[in-house]
Amino acid sequence: ETAAGQDNNLHRLPCDIFSGLSSIHFLRLQNNDINVCQGLPRHRNHVDDCMFFSGITTMRYLYLHNNNIRYLPPHAFHQTPLVELDLSMNSGIDIHPEGFSGLEVPLTYLSLGGNGLSSLSVNLSHFANLRTLDLSHNQLSEFLVTARNLSLENVDLRNNTLGGLEERSMEMLNGTLRTLQLSGNPFNCCRAAWVRWLAQVDVVDRWSVLCRYPDVSGHSLTHLFSARPGLCQEMPRDRPTWAVLILVLVTSLLGLATVLACCLVHRQRVNKMFLHHVKT
Repeated sequence: ETAAGQDNNLHRLPCDIFSGLSSIHFLRLQNNDINVCQGLPRHRNHVDDCMFFSGITTMRYLYLHNNNIRYLPPHAFHQTPLVELDLSMNSGIDIHPEGFSGLEVPLTYLSLGGNGLSSLSVNLSHFANLRTLDLSHNQLSEFLVTARNLSLENVDLRNNTLGGLEERSMEMLNGTLRTLQLSGNPFNCCRAAWVRWLAQVDVVDRWSVLCRYPDVSGHSLTHLFSARPGLCQEMPRDRPTWAVLILVLVTSLLGLATVLACCLVHRQRVNKMFLHHVKT
Protein backbone atom coordinates (compact mmCIF):
# COMPACT_ATOMS: atom_id res chain seq x y z
CA GLU A 1 0.00 0.00 0.00
CA THR A 2 1.24 3.48 -0.89
CA ALA A 3 0.23 6.72 0.82
CA ALA A 4 0.90 9.88 -1.16
CA GLY A 5 0.52 13.31 0.36
CA GLN A 6 3.24 15.25 -1.40
CA ASP A 7 2.89 18.89 -2.52
CA ASN A 8 0.00 19.67 -0.20
CA ASN A 9 1.55 22.05 2.34
CA LEU A 10 0.52 19.66 5.11
CA HIS A 11 1.48 20.76 8.62
CA ARG A 12 -1.39 20.12 11.01
CA LEU A 13 -2.23 16.42 10.88
CA PRO A 14 -2.94 14.08 13.80
CA CYS A 15 0.46 12.97 15.09
CA ASP A 16 -0.55 9.28 14.99
CA ILE A 17 -2.27 9.38 11.62
CA PHE A 18 -0.07 6.71 10.01
CA SER A 19 0.32 4.41 12.99
CA GLY A 20 -3.01 2.72 12.42
CA LEU A 21 -2.26 1.74 8.82
CA SER A 22 -1.38 -1.93 9.04
CA SER A 23 -0.17 -2.45 5.48
CA ILE A 24 1.47 0.81 4.46
CA HIS A 25 4.66 0.21 2.47
CA PHE A 26 5.45 3.53 0.75
CA LEU A 27 4.88 6.98 2.24
CA ARG A 28 5.48 10.03 0.06
CA LEU A 29 5.29 13.36 1.90
CA GLN A 30 7.62 15.57 -0.14
CA ASN A 31 7.16 19.35 -0.22
CA ASN A 32 5.07 19.82 2.90
CA ASP A 33 5.74 21.35 6.32
CA ILE A 34 5.97 18.33 8.60
CA ASN A 35 7.97 17.91 11.81
CA VAL A 36 9.10 14.56 13.19
CA CYS A 37 8.19 13.36 16.70
CA GLN A 38 10.62 11.60 19.00
CA GLY A 39 10.03 7.88 18.68
CA LEU A 40 11.27 6.57 22.03
CA PRO A 41 9.87 7.14 24.57
CA ARG A 42 6.75 7.73 22.55
CA HIS A 43 4.95 10.64 24.21
CA ARG A 44 1.35 11.06 23.18
CA ASN A 45 0.85 14.56 24.50
CA HIS A 46 1.80 16.24 21.22
CA VAL A 47 -0.73 18.76 19.97
CA ASP A 48 -0.35 17.67 16.37
CA ASP A 49 2.84 19.76 16.02
CA CYS A 50 4.74 16.76 14.72
CA MET A 51 4.14 13.30 13.29
CA PHE A 52 5.18 9.86 14.51
CA PHE A 53 7.15 7.72 12.08
CA SER A 54 8.08 5.12 14.66
CA GLY A 55 6.38 1.80 15.26
CA ILE A 56 5.12 1.42 11.67
CA THR A 57 6.39 -2.09 11.12
CA THR A 58 5.27 -2.48 7.50
CA MET A 59 6.73 0.75 6.14
CA ARG A 60 9.87 0.43 4.01
CA TYR A 61 10.09 3.67 1.99
CA LEU A 62 9.73 7.18 3.43
CA TYR A 63 10.23 10.40 1.47
CA LEU A 64 10.37 13.65 3.46
CA HIS A 65 12.14 15.83 0.89
CA ASN A 66 11.70 19.60 1.43
CA ASN A 67 9.58 19.67 4.59
CA ASN A 68 11.38 22.42 6.48
CA ILE A 69 12.33 19.87 9.15
CA ARG A 70 14.56 21.65 11.68
CA TYR A 71 15.27 18.79 14.05
CA LEU A 72 15.43 15.02 13.75
CA PRO A 73 14.93 13.73 17.31
CA PRO A 74 16.40 10.52 18.76
CA HIS A 75 14.83 7.20 17.73
CA ALA A 76 12.62 8.94 15.17
CA PHE A 77 12.16 5.68 13.21
CA HIS A 78 12.22 3.18 16.07
CA GLN A 79 10.67 -0.14 14.97
CA THR A 80 10.04 1.19 11.47
CA PRO A 81 12.40 -0.90 9.31
CA LEU A 82 13.01 1.61 6.51
CA VAL A 83 14.94 0.52 3.44
CA GLU A 84 14.93 3.97 1.83
CA LEU A 85 14.83 7.35 3.58
CA ASP A 86 14.89 10.74 1.86
CA LEU A 87 15.48 13.73 4.15
CA SER A 88 16.98 15.98 1.49
CA MET A 89 16.34 19.72 1.12
CA ASN A 90 15.55 20.33 4.78
CA SER A 91 18.02 23.18 5.07
CA GLY A 92 19.48 23.70 8.53
CA ILE A 93 18.23 20.40 9.92
CA ASP A 94 19.85 19.32 13.20
CA ILE A 95 20.20 15.55 13.29
CA HIS A 96 20.48 13.96 16.72
CA PRO A 97 23.24 11.30 16.89
CA GLU A 98 20.52 8.74 17.67
CA GLY A 99 18.14 10.07 15.03
CA PHE A 100 18.59 7.00 12.80
CA SER A 101 18.73 4.51 15.65
CA GLY A 102 17.06 1.25 14.65
CA LEU A 103 17.87 1.65 10.94
CA GLU A 104 21.40 0.23 11.16
CA VAL A 105 20.44 -3.08 9.53
CA PRO A 106 17.58 -2.41 7.07
CA LEU A 107 18.62 0.95 5.57
CA THR A 108 20.13 0.74 2.06
CA TYR A 109 19.43 4.28 0.73
CA LEU A 110 19.86 7.58 2.58
CA SER A 111 19.57 11.07 1.08
CA LEU A 112 20.72 14.06 3.14
CA GLY A 113 21.45 16.35 0.19
CA GLY A 114 20.84 20.08 0.36
CA ASN A 115 20.66 20.29 4.15
CA GLY A 116 23.56 22.66 4.81
CA LEU A 117 25.32 20.10 7.00
CA SER A 118 28.81 21.12 8.14
CA SER A 119 29.44 17.71 9.72
CA LEU A 120 27.82 14.31 10.05
CA SER A 121 26.56 13.51 13.51
CA VAL A 122 25.89 9.93 12.48
CA ASN A 123 28.52 7.20 12.51
CA LEU A 124 28.28 5.58 9.08
CA SER A 125 30.16 2.48 10.23
CA HIS A 126 26.98 1.33 12.02
CA PHE A 127 25.05 1.03 8.74
CA ALA A 128 26.54 -2.11 7.25
CA ASN A 129 23.94 -2.49 4.48
CA LEU A 130 23.83 1.13 3.30
CA ARG A 131 24.49 1.13 -0.45
CA THR A 132 23.56 4.61 -1.64
CA LEU A 133 24.42 7.81 0.21
CA ASP A 134 23.62 11.32 -1.01
CA LEU A 135 25.49 14.09 0.83
CA SER A 136 25.52 16.60 -2.03
CA HIS A 137 24.96 20.35 -1.62
CA ASN A 138 26.08 20.58 1.99
CA GLN A 139 29.06 22.23 3.70
CA LEU A 140 31.07 19.15 4.58
CA SER A 141 34.83 19.66 4.83
CA GLU A 142 35.55 15.97 5.40
CA PHE A 143 34.12 12.56 4.57
CA LEU A 144 35.33 9.89 6.95
CA VAL A 145 34.87 6.14 6.79
CA THR A 146 36.23 4.26 9.78
CA ALA A 147 35.18 0.65 9.17
CA ARG A 148 35.51 -1.94 6.41
CA ASN A 149 32.11 -3.52 6.98
CA LEU A 150 30.25 -0.99 4.83
CA SER A 151 28.50 -1.91 1.58
CA LEU A 152 28.54 1.60 0.08
CA GLU A 153 28.31 1.44 -3.69
CA ASN A 154 27.09 4.92 -4.69
CA VAL A 155 28.18 8.15 -2.99
CA ASP A 156 27.33 11.71 -4.01
CA LEU A 157 29.62 14.39 -2.50
CA ARG A 158 29.03 17.18 -5.00
CA ASN A 159 29.07 20.83 -3.94
CA ASN A 160 30.61 20.62 -0.49
CA THR A 161 33.80 22.24 0.88
CA LEU A 162 36.09 19.22 0.56
CA GLY A 163 39.77 20.02 0.02
CA GLY A 164 40.45 16.31 -0.40
CA LEU A 165 39.42 12.87 0.78
CA GLU A 166 41.20 10.75 3.34
CA GLU A 167 43.24 7.95 1.81
CA ARG A 168 42.23 5.72 4.70
CA SER A 169 38.56 6.29 3.95
CA MET A 170 39.01 5.49 0.26
CA GLU A 171 40.92 2.36 1.18
CA MET A 172 38.05 1.30 3.45
CA LEU A 173 35.65 1.58 0.51
CA ASN A 174 37.97 -0.20 -1.91
CA GLY A 175 36.09 -3.16 -3.37
CA THR A 176 32.56 -1.92 -2.70
CA LEU A 177 32.41 1.63 -4.14
CA ARG A 178 31.05 1.65 -7.70
CA THR A 179 30.03 5.23 -8.51
CA LEU A 180 31.15 8.55 -7.04
CA GLN A 181 30.25 12.20 -7.75
CA LEU A 182 32.71 14.91 -6.68
CA SER A 183 32.28 18.13 -8.68
CA GLY A 184 31.88 21.50 -6.99
CA ASN A 185 34.50 20.96 -4.28
CA PRO A 186 37.68 23.07 -3.75
CA PHE A 187 40.11 20.15 -4.05
CA ASN A 188 43.84 20.74 -3.54
CA CYS A 189 45.85 19.35 -6.49
CA CYS A 190 48.85 18.83 -4.21
CA ARG A 191 46.94 16.70 -1.72
CA ALA A 192 45.33 14.27 -4.12
CA ALA A 193 47.11 10.99 -3.37
CA TRP A 194 43.69 9.53 -2.51
CA VAL A 195 42.73 9.64 -6.20
CA ARG A 196 44.71 6.43 -6.79
CA TRP A 197 42.03 4.49 -4.90
CA LEU A 198 39.46 5.46 -7.56
CA ALA A 199 40.98 3.42 -10.38
CA GLN A 200 38.07 0.98 -10.36
CA VAL A 201 35.40 3.55 -9.51
CA ASP A 202 33.12 5.26 -12.03
CA VAL A 203 33.45 8.96 -11.21
CA VAL A 204 30.32 10.06 -13.04
CA ASP A 205 31.29 13.75 -13.26
CA ARG A 206 35.01 13.07 -13.76
CA TRP A 207 35.66 15.92 -16.22
CA SER A 208 33.83 18.45 -14.06
CA VAL A 209 35.99 17.78 -11.00
CA LEU A 210 38.53 20.58 -10.60
CA CYS A 211 41.41 21.24 -8.23
CA ARG A 212 43.78 24.10 -7.47
CA TYR A 213 47.54 24.37 -7.20
CA PRO A 214 48.15 26.75 -4.30
CA ASP A 215 50.36 29.70 -5.29
CA VAL A 216 51.34 28.46 -8.74
CA SER A 217 50.71 31.20 -11.28
CA GLY A 218 49.42 30.04 -14.62
CA HIS A 219 48.43 26.61 -13.30
CA SER A 220 46.01 27.51 -10.52
CA LEU A 221 43.00 25.51 -11.75
CA THR A 222 42.89 22.20 -13.60
CA HIS A 223 41.03 18.90 -13.79
CA LEU A 224 41.67 16.77 -10.73
CA PHE A 225 42.37 13.64 -12.74
CA SER A 226 44.87 15.50 -14.94
CA ALA A 227 46.79 17.10 -12.08
CA ARG A 228 50.58 17.12 -12.41
CA PRO A 229 52.39 16.30 -9.15
CA GLY A 230 55.56 17.83 -10.59
CA LEU A 231 54.08 21.31 -10.28
CA CYS A 232 53.66 20.76 -6.57
CA GLN A 233 57.36 19.91 -6.22
CA GLU A 234 58.26 23.17 -7.95
CA MET A 235 56.28 25.20 -5.46
CA PRO A 236 58.25 27.22 -2.87
CA ARG A 237 57.88 25.08 0.21
CA ASP A 238 59.24 27.50 2.78
CA ARG A 239 57.95 30.92 1.82
CA PRO A 240 58.69 32.52 5.24
CA THR A 241 62.40 31.54 4.94
CA TRP A 242 62.69 33.17 1.51
CA ALA A 243 61.00 36.29 2.84
CA VAL A 244 63.46 36.51 5.73
CA LEU A 245 66.45 36.05 3.39
CA ILE A 246 65.21 38.78 1.05
CA LEU A 247 64.59 41.09 3.99
CA VAL A 248 68.12 40.47 5.34
CA LEU A 249 69.63 41.11 1.88
CA VAL A 250 67.73 44.36 1.38
CA THR A 251 68.61 45.53 4.90
CA SER A 252 72.29 44.71 4.32
CA LEU A 253 72.34 46.62 1.04
CA LEU A 254 70.71 49.62 2.65
CA GLY A 255 73.21 49.47 5.50
CA LEU A 256 76.13 49.27 3.08
CA ALA A 257 74.80 52.19 1.08
CA THR A 258 74.43 54.23 4.27
CA VAL A 259 78.03 53.46 5.31
CA LEU A 260 79.35 54.40 1.87
CA ALA A 261 77.39 57.63 1.88
CA CYS A 262 78.76 58.54 5.33
CA CYS A 263 82.32 57.77 4.22
CA LEU A 264 81.88 59.93 1.12
CA VAL A 265 80.56 62.88 3.12
CA HIS A 266 83.39 62.52 5.66
CA ARG A 267 85.98 62.42 2.90
CA GLN A 268 84.57 65.53 1.29
CA ARG A 269 84.77 67.38 4.63
CA VAL A 270 88.38 66.28 5.17
CA ASN A 271 89.32 67.48 1.66
CA LYS A 272 87.72 70.88 2.27
CA MET A 273 89.55 71.27 5.58
CA PHE A 274 92.87 70.34 3.95
CA LEU A 275 92.43 72.82 1.10
CA HIS A 276 91.48 75.56 3.56
CA HIS A 277 94.60 74.85 5.61
CA VAL A 278 96.86 74.98 2.51
CA LYS A 279 95.44 78.35 1.45
CA THR A 280 95.97 79.90 4.86
